[in-house]
Amino acid sequence: MPGPKAESLSFFFDREGNLRSPMDMVSILDGTLDPEHAWVSVKTQFASPEVHVWIVGLLKYLRKRYVSDLQVSDEGEYWETGDMRVLKEKMDLIDKKLEHITGELSSGRLGDMSGLSAEQIASRIEQFFLGS
Repeated sequence: MPGPKAESLSFFFDREGNLRSPMDMVSILDGTLDPEHAWVSVKTQFASPEVHVWIVGLLKYLRKRYVSDLQVSDEGEYWETGDMRVLKEKMDLIDKKLEHITGELSSGRLGDMSGLSAEQIASRIEQFFLGS
């Protein structure tokens, strides 16, 4: 586990040398997931930027040593840039947006949603944020 506020990062190598998550491997073996659509992921939004950097370092090591064609999608852009400032700005922006959304959703301004279906609730939330 990379840190107390990050998701666990677990993976192993399949016999072709691909990184696989345990759950994806089960899905691949039972035929419900195409191996080409399997990705290992970890959410670091609630962890520190240093944890994010540590994970990127681990992935760069794996690419250098074991998986030369490793593809990484990093919303914080640290994988591509190595720029801690950019990573912190992106993490701060997402934190602010989440705080705003959380505040609005708990403000009661959406009205009583008891008895509404999931689709109706989603529609009400979408209308609320599109209108604000």
